[in-house]
Amino acid sequence: MTAVTEVQTGVSHLWKTGESPGLKPYPNYAQYIPVDYFKAFMAGFPYLWSDRKYWDTNKKELPFDFIKPFMDEYNEMRVRAFKVFYLVLDESMSGWRPKTSKTGGLPHITQEIQKHVDLGTMIRNAVDGITGIFIHHDPVDSIEHQWRKLYSKPAVKSYLPLGENISYATAETLRQVEESKVVPGGWACGDAWFGSVEACVELKKRFNVFSTFIIKQNVKYYPMKILHALMQAR
Repeated sequence: MTAVTEVQTGVSHLWKTGESPGLKPYPNYAQYIPVDYFKAFMAGFPYLWSDRKYWDTNKKELPFDFIKPFMDEYNEMRVRAFKVFYLVLDESMSGWRPKTSKTGGLPHITQEIQKHVDLGTMIRNAVDGITGIFIHHDPVDSIEHQWRKLYSKPAVKSYLPLGENISYATAETLRQVEESKVVPGGWACGDAWFGSVEACVELKKRFNVFSTFIIKQNVKYYPMKILHALMQAR
């Protein structure tokens, strides 16, 4: 836990002794645990939750399903600790800089030029609107794998007037609200990626959850052109 207060770069520096180039000596973690013990722990730790079928899989071929049991347990513990009335949806990027391969060993990396960190693992997040604490994380996989998730496959009919299948973004919004167990009568919001008339309709019909979203690209059933014409006329 104390490693987060150290300014050293690299695990090996945490085990050094004596004066450092900084304002305080090297932390000398060897007084607590041999570095080889720590490396052995780090090698085995990711497998504590994984399915046994991944134990002998090449690290470069591990899918995101490898860490799914850990993410599921983490999400479940957060949900048990909170009763969510207000939910805020957004995404974050866990930065990655591959050096010898396209994805650096990850099964999938996302690139979003407008992000501060534009390359890495994108995680769509649900945050409790009162405490600001994360409630649910969903790593973004490849398009093929994303479409296999709940509300996307098998195709689910929406409550829209023409009964269209639920869209990719709305499926993610529904999963976040359902997994976060927002109370009936609660409220959810998010940026333009999540926002659409469809999302608002589906949240209310399925979970009795009210919502507010920015509408930008997902303008279906939204009178964007009419509102724009009115604003110009005024």
